[in-house]
Amino acid sequence: MRERLTRGVLLAMALLALSACDETSEQDLVIATIRNMEAAAENAESAEFMDHVADDFAGNQGMDRRLLKTILLRQLNQYSRITAQLGPIRVTIHEGKPLRATAEFEALLLGGQGWLPENGQLYEFTTGWRKAGGKWMLINTAWDEVVG
Repeated sequence: MRERLTRGVLLAMALLALSACDETSEQDLVIATIRNMEAAAENAESAEFMDHVADDFAGNQGMDRRLLKTILLRQLNQYSRITAQLGPIRVTIHEGKPLRATAEFEALLLGGQGWLPENGQLYEFTTGWRKAGGKWMLINTAWDEVVG
């Protein structure tokens, strides 16, 4: 009986600890969205990737959502295997209505036909996000090649 009570108390404590972990921060949600986009690109799921890109998206050199989708599809058609290795993602939340965020990270992008990459480049990204309908949407991005 005592052993059962101890197990019950331990189970209750574990459940309380898990419920406390349930509160996901906005920073964690932005990071999860970026990781989902990374996985979608690696799995050649362009629709899933673009599902996180806002209609009013703006990127380097006047890139809009349509051009981003075209470039993504071109890369997916050119390389049978695309891999992205992301460094630490630093997220800053900007209070307001709607809620916005900035995320910065480096990414090593690799592409190839087989297991070994044919091409690769390290980039530094600064991305802007807006929370709409309970979901974080990519609204802008700027990137530079990391040389050296």
